[in-house]
Amino acid sequence: MSETAVMELTDDRVTEDKIASAEKGAVSALAGAAPVLASNQGPDPIAKTGYMSSSATLDAQGALSVQTHIWSVQWLKGFTGGVQVVVGDVNGNIIATSPLQQYGVDGTMTTLPSSRTVNWMAALGPAAAANGHTLKILHMWSPKNRLGIDIPKIETTVKTIAELIAAIAAVATVL
Repeated sequence: MSETAVMELTDDRVTEDKIASAEKGAVSALAGAAPVLASNQGPDPIAKTGYMSSSATLDAQGALSVQTHIWSVQWLKGFTGGVQVVVGDVNGNIIATSPLQQYGVDGTMTTLPSSRTVNWMAALGPAAAANGHTLKILHMWSPKNRLGIDIPKIETTVKTIAELIAAIAAVATVL
């Protein structure tokens, strides 16, 4: 069962305070235009393993700029989280949606990253910006099968360990 964080569709038209708040975390400078809509969401708990937090802006040309932070709080367990941005009109109808973005992190006691921040963009079109009244960010657990990627890594690690054991054994027989 996936966890999804959704806020009520309310007015997200940009005000000076919202611009200041969104510019702290969002990557609106990448789009190069002043934001029409802005939103912040999180930190949201994901799969009892970690959290996600995002800031997003939508400019008048419909360029969506998002910064997503994802992190695990478990020692050995990581997760893949998904983030998607939805634009709503004045009546609360969804008029545009970004593609689902999936990002993974590993546990805090592994040698792999347990926290990461990703800047990403999507083109939602000028109509979404012109008719958009709300900008909502959804965070969810979004598992991804990495077995095909992980098996070669495991094989390499096992081979390296076996070579290390053989080298130690060779040294031990010489002594």
